Amino acid sequence: MKKSTEIKNIPIFSIMDGKEVGNVRSLLINADKGMAEYLIVETTSLQFGIKAIPFDKIEGIGDYAVTIESDAAILELSDTPSAHDMLVKNIQIVNNKVMTKKGSLLGNVSEYYIDEITGKILGCVLASNNEHDGKIILEDSILTFGKEVVVVVEEIMDKLISFEEFAKANGSIGKKPNGAAVITTKAVREPLVVAPKTEVPVAPSVEIKQPEPKQHKSSNINEAAINESTAPTSAEEVDVAKQFEDRQALFLKGKRVNRDFIGEAGEVIVPGGSILTEEHILKVKALGRNKLLELSMSITDK
Repeated sequence: MKKSTEIKNIPIFSIMDGKEVGNVRSLLINADKGMAEYLIVETTSLQFGIKAIPFDKIEGIGDYAVTIESDAAILELSDTPSAHDMLVKNIQIVNNKVMTKKGSLLGNVSEYYIDEITGKILGCVLASNNEHDGKIILEDSILTFGKEVVVVVEEIMDKLISFEEFAKANGSIGKKPNGAAVITTKAVREPLVVAPKTEVPVAPSVEIKQPEPKQHKSSNINEAAINESTAPTSAEEVDVAKQFEDRQALFLKGKRVNRDFIGEAGEVIVPGGSILTEEHILKVKALGRNKLLELSMSITDK
């Protein structure tokens, strides 16, 4: 069991190469599955684009580092169209409001814990101004992970548990010399020494077909220009790439950029605060699909 802040910003090491290959920038949350599905990676590579590690490619998450077998575990998210919705939603969880199904506001989420082997979210820490401050909301009491709100069951007060109870269920409680509580988890690993990975039962996978792209008659974007790119190697890849780019372009138009968007040569492509137009999108599109993904991470609604 790990809390999110224990994972962010720690180095990533390749076991095969015996070297550091990057740092954990953030966790990419799959709200539908209630799990962290990828670690977003900040690398020293000069290549542009968003890099990520799927949780099933992680060998271990220790106090010092995340370990992977080799840097081949680091993927380009532009090659994974299913991750687009997660990037757009950009679920952070921490600081989100906690609200019951019927609309009662309970407080905020101050932290959340995940299973470091599967990425499953195990529980969220409730921050409130009453006796429930610091109590744990278990994952089976959470109905929705939203961009601003975590929705929980109505009878949540009967289901909140203390941190000690939560830790005992997911690890063991120890004591530091000063008396402070400390968790010793089931999967303690020394830096760069990876314990054998526990086999976790996985439900049979279900193939999900990509939906046909909808026609947005109201959009004035020149679709031929938006879809212009290096041709993939098969008809199936062409179709997936086209859907991915169409959805990105249509989503981005009319959104506000929250910071200067910089091109490969360091030039400002879109000034911070600008409302994205067709011209902006085409300029970014000309730099490749990876830059479109980066732009998706830099926008807010009007």
